[in-house]
Amino acid sequence: VYAVSYNSETGDSLEYNGVVDSVYTRDGKAYCRIGESDVPYDDVVEVYSTSASVKDENTSNISKNMVVDQALGLIGKCVQAFTLDEEGNVTGFTEGKVGYVKFDGETPVLNINGTDVNTYEVISVSDDMMLKGKTIGYDNGEETLYGEVKDVEISGDNVYLNIDGESVQIVDISSMMNALSLIGEDVSYGGISGTVESIVIRNALPYLMTANGEINYKDVNK
Repeated sequence: VYAVSYNSETGDSLEYNGVVDSVYTRDGKAYCRIGESDVPYDDVVEVYSTSASVKDENTSNISKNMVVDQALGLIGKCVQAFTLDEEGNVTGFTEGKVGYVKFDGETPVLNINGTDVNTYEVISVSDDMMLKGKTIGYDNGEETLYGEVKDVEISGDNVYLNIDGESVQIVDISSMMNALSLIGEDVSYGGISGTVESIVIRNALPYLMTANGEINYKDVNK
């Protein structure tokens, strides 16, 4: 990156030109670590690629700026992500607050509780919502039971929630997080309306439970 920092009291300026090792926040402000210097991200004038050809330089720089901005915008956010191997196969699940952003060459990488996560691996973002620890109901074929989400399990293309030791299949994480975000909200569909009190999983789908009945999450998000 190329950055210029100004001293408002002296009028002096300092120029920085180098590779960003990491990005972190301090007192609500983002800083780039460039060599031994901490530079306010607001002072960054240009993000560029040392390998870009002259023909592709403008397009490459715009694209890289967008990726960096998106990554920085996730600092302090709660995210859910599937980590992938080199062939694109899911190897695990992680969630938590993005502590800082570091760079692998020119690629921003999120750090979540010590785990490195690529931006393209993120599947859900919120201000403060975690999936683990949430109380969710599920239909075991005989009755509806409620329990705490202990973990997320992956088996091939299938995703399961570990709810108090019971593996419960879900369609996807994004639908589950979106359904959970509706708790406390008023919804209506097909003559049923009310405030969402809880979420129950039936046939891998999240259902919104109200005092007046249940609504399939898909029906309120068509």
